[in-house]
Amino acid sequence: MRLLAGLLVAASLMALVVACGGDSETPAGTASAGNATAAPSATRAVENVTAVAEPTATATRTPAPTATSAATDTPTATPEPPTATPVPPTATALPLPPAPPPTQAPSGGAQSLFLTAKSLKFSPTTLYATAGGSVTIALNNQDNFVPHNVSVTGLGTSETCQGPCTATLYFLTPAPGSYGFLCTVHPYMTGTLVVQ
Repeated sequence: MRLLAGLLVAASLMALVVACGGDSETPAGTASAGNATAAPSATRAVENVTAVAEPTATATRTPAPTATSAATDTPTATPEPPTATPVPPTATALPLPPAPPPTQAPSGGAQSLFLTAKSLKFSPTTLYATAGGSVTIALNNQDNFVPHNVSVTGLGTSETCQGPCTATLYFLTPAPGSYGFLCTVHPYMTGTLVVQ
């Protein structure tokens, strides 16, 4: 815009020189007496205007931002790294105190005893119980096609079953002492119940 204004000023000065008696067709070296001083000053004025107009126009000219430069000049948001959530320390399990040594069943408690009948013999041949409680004897008959039962003298007899099978006898423990048991089908199959 300043360049255009400078050119208009230069054109106006040239028109002024011509109007003041200067010949626009006269070569620069052959100036008439009336315009000898006007022409060089007009020329200098035009040079000065041109010299001043161009650098000013160049110095203030700024290129318009393009879509790409605007896109690259815009700072992009950098995602923040995720913060680590503190993990509470895990509790270490303390060792358990040693278990007390096994004791006999408390008086009045329920007790389960296991007895096997195999090859026409009881195993084990001695069972242990605590006085003042209830007892369950579970007989596992492993003799195929052979009937067995368990009978405790004075306390009761289980059902008879043909192997392989299981028979059960329930009773209340008597006073401390030793009591015999047997298979009533095979009376030579015997054992001892010890009540403490």
